[in-house]
Amino acid sequence: MSNLSFGEKRLRLNLENKKPGNVFFIQSLTASILNALEDFKNDPRNQDPEQIRLICIAQTEYETAALLAEKAVTDGTEAEKNLVSFGKYLLSNERKESLQYPEGVRGIANLKEVYDSDIKNWQDSQ
Repeated sequence: MSNLSFGEKRLRLNLENKKPGNVFFIQSLTASILNALEDFKNDPRNQDPEQIRLICIAQTEYETAALLAEKAVTDGTEAEKNLVSFGKYLLSNERKESLQYPEGVRGIANLKEVYDSDIKNWQDSQ
């Protein structure tokens, strides 16, 4: 994930894990625009602080527009499905087994707690 472009980082876009569709299309185009603006901003010929300020504002506005566009092309059911899926993962034997310690190691993982690793493990199981 360290090889992400500026735009991919700003949008938290991981091209390897994205499913094709309207949201992916919007995000990938927006990432390209953010990258182009970043290139303009970092061009050594561009030393005008006003131009740099305007580019920064444009980048933020493009991010906002992308979020609104994503909201417009989704109906919210995907987020609900993911929430239910994650909840089922938290209750699953797969999670319980991943939190067990090897034999001979003292300690008991608290199944009532949600850990950062739970999110990653759930995403990997999708």
